[in-house]
Parts: sequence; structure tokens; C-alpha cells
Amino acid sequence: MLRRALLRDSLREIRRSPARFLSIFAIVAIGAALFSGIKGTAPDMKYTADQYYDQYRMMDIRVLSTLGLVPDDIAAIRSVAGVESVQPGYFVDVTTTVNSTEYVFRVHSLPEAASTDGQYLDMPKLVSGRMPANAGECVIEANRNISFGLGIGDTMAVSSGKAEDLSKTLATSRYTIVGTVVSPYYLTFQREPSDIGSGRVNLFMMVGEREFLYPVYTEALVSVAGARALNSYSTEYSDLVESVVSRLENLGTERASLRLASIKADATARLDQGKAELATSEADYNKQIADGQAQLSDASNKLAAGRATLDSQKQNYAQAIAGYDTAIAQLSTAVSQGESQYAQAKSAYDSAASQLATVSGQLDSAIAQMTQVRDATSKQIDSLQQQLDDPTLTDEQRAQLQQQLDTETRLLDLTNQAMAAAGSADSAIKTPLATAQSQLQRAASQLSAARTQLNQTRAARNELAATAPPKFAAAEQALADGQAQY
Repeated sequence: MLRRALLRDSLREIRRSPARFLSIFAIVAIGAALFSGIKGTAPDMKYTADQYYDQYRMMDIRVLSTLGLVPDDIAAIRSVAGVESVQPGYFVDVTTTVNSTEYVFRVHSLPEAASTDGQYLDMPKLVSGRMPANAGECVIEANRNISFGLGIGDTMAVSSGKAEDLSKTLATSRYTIVGTVVSPYYLTFQREPSDIGSGRVNLFMMVGEREFLYPVYTEALVSVAGARALNSYSTEYSDLVESVVSRLENLGTERASLRLASIKADATARLDQGKAELATSEADYNKQIADGQAQLSDASNKLAAGRATLDSQKQNYAQAIAGYDTAIAQLSTAVSQGESQYAQAKSAYDSAASQLATVSGQLDSAIAQMTQVRDATSKQIDSLQQQLDDPTLTDEQRAQLQQQLDTETRLLDLTNQAMAAAGSADSAIKTPLATAQSQLQRAASQLSAARTQLNQTRAARNELAATAPPKFAAAEQALADGQAQY
């Protein structure tokens, strides 16, 4: 009865005020719909996110080490129960400046499979362009909220943001952007902290793993067997991953001691090698010191010998120059005296020759006259001889002819004697003149030889004075260079 009465009362109220009823009904319906939507949105979002993670193979665990990861560490992680796959990689924070604004980029390595469209963990989604295929190429984050002024085809210069450069970290400091991507690892706007720039990562970029020069891996991405079939937000997924994480932590403890032992062994080996190299270097150093001291001693002796030789050569040069000057002075005096004596002898010879020419001319004239007399006398004698042979001559005629013949004969004898005397006189005069001429020619020859010797001595002195000082200067420079080297 009570419920029937309440129902009648409610219907009566609805009939009296239908607008209020519809309003209340709408409010309740909207509230119920909103609650149902909110209640169903979270599972849908989680499901969508899980599908996204699975599609791009987002890692389940990220393994880091303060000393980096070596291939043995990667192999040990791969052998842990529950680990499906392990992908070692690299990352580093760099800075770049765009339009006077500095940004921090976290650079991630892309495995070799990225250039061949293979399957790998944390696969980025290509938004535009292409993936890096060559050295010096990169893809950057496709940020949809802020324009950083970077696009495909741009070249960006990166730096370490610290005092040291990137020469031991990356193969180059300039990268050409060939594409833009988004990554399942970067789903939120919140970025990880960084020890450079503004202190927080602004964007990420990806390059081929060959661009990194690290001797060890800086991270390892791990996928857990069976985790991809579970919802990433479910308790089952968390328990599965946590079990593998626990095993990896235990492995980390084991690997830490092994790595420490390996590092110590490597350090010990390097120390031993360094000690051996040091001992070798010390031996080489001692040998080099000994050789250097011997070379210094030899160089010092050579310098001293060179200095002594140079001083001796300078002294010999001074003596030679003095000797040349003395010889030149003596030769000049001798040449002057010889020239004076030669001029006097030449003057005396010329005077004697002139006088001889005069006397010789007179003698020649006298001899010519006496020759005429002799010839005439000879003819007269021949004529008288013929006349004496005439038998018809009287004694008186014969006596006169005989007297004339005797007179002519005596005249002929006197003429011959005079001619002989004149010839002897001419010879007596010409012989000393010839001797004087010979002596004059010999004096002229000696004077010419003295002039030649004087000229040769002067030339030798001038040549020595011209060539010796440059040689001394070169020797001085050589000694100075040797002293500097010493």
C-alpha cells in the first residue's frame, strides 16, 4: 500500500510540474553519462598507449651503468631468465644555438637495423623526411608546440657544452637534418635533467650508432619475454617486469665486482706496461743523455777546434796581407828604381847611338873616298906597269915611270892601311854599342817582369782581401750556429 501511495504521489507531482521533472532527469542523465565516460576513458587511453608501445617496440627496462657496458655485460643481460632481447646503445647531451638561443639536445644512437627498416627497440615514428643513411646525418624531434627554427636540410653545429670538445664522443660536430620523428620514449612534455646548458633536455635527436666514438655502451634497452602480450598498465605486467628487474639488479651486483676486477686487471696490465715502457724510456733516456753528453763534448771540442782554426786563419790572413803589402812596397820601389835606371841607360844609349851614327857616317864617307882613291891608284899602277913594259922607253922615261909607280904603290899601301884602320875603328865603336843595346834590352825585360810580378802581387792581395773576410764571416756564423745548437 505504501509503495502504491508513493507512486501515485510521484505521478501527481510529475503531472503538476513536468518541467522540473525533465530538468532533474536531464541532470541525472548527464551526470550518469559523464561518470560512465570518465570511467571508460582511462582504460581506453591505457589500451591505446599500450598498443602504441607494442607497435614501436618500446623497451621494458633501461639498464645504465656509471662505467658503461661492455659486450660481456650485454651477453650476461641477454642470458638472464625472462629477457627476450637486449639492444645496446649510446646517448649523450649536446648543445646547439639557433637564432641566438641555446638548446640542449639528447643524442640517441640508432642501431644498424634503423637504416634497413628492421625491427628494434624504441623505434621512432618517421613524421617527415627519411631516416639517417650516411655519416653526418640525423633526425630530430618533431615538436608540435614550439617552433625551434630547424627543418629538413638544415645543418646544425653541436658542442659538448663543456670545456672539452666532442672529438672523443662524436665523429663530427655538424649534422644535416634529414627527417623529423616522434618516439615512444618521449611521450610527455617533461624532459630529463642535463648537466649542460639550461639544466634540462629540450629536444632529442638520433644518429647512426657509428657516429659515436665511446669505447663502451652507455645504455642497454631490454624487452621482457611475454610482456608485450600484457597491458603495460596492468599489475601482471608490473610483476613480470619487476621479477626481471630483480634478476638484473642481482646481475648488476655480480657484474660490478667482475667489472671492477676486470678494470683492476686492465689497470694493472696497463700499469705493468707503463712500468715496462717507463723502464725502457728511462734506459733510452739515459742512453740519450749519454749520447747527448758525448755529442755535446764532441761539439764543444769541434767548436774549440773551429775557433782555434779560425783564429789561426785570421792570423795567417793578417800576416799574408802584411807580406803582400811589404812585397808590393818593395816591388814598387824596385820598379820605380828600375824605371829610373832604365830611363838613364836608354838616354845614354840613345846619345851614344846618335854619336856612333855620326862617326860611322864620317867613317863610311872616308872609306868611300879612300876606296875611290884606292881604285884610282890601282888603275894608275896598272897603267904604269903597261907603260914600263914598252921596250921603246928610254932610261930616263923608264926611271920617271918607275918613280911614279913607286909613288902610286906607296899611296895604295897607305890607302889600304887607312881603310883597315877605319874598319877597325868602326868595329871598335859598334861593339860596345851593341853590348849596351843588349844590356838595355835585358834591363827592359827585367823591368817588364818586375811590373808583371807587382801586378800579380797586387791582384793576389786584392783577391785575398776580397774573399777572406766573407769566409771568416761565414765561419763566425757557423760557429755561432754551432754554439746555439750546443
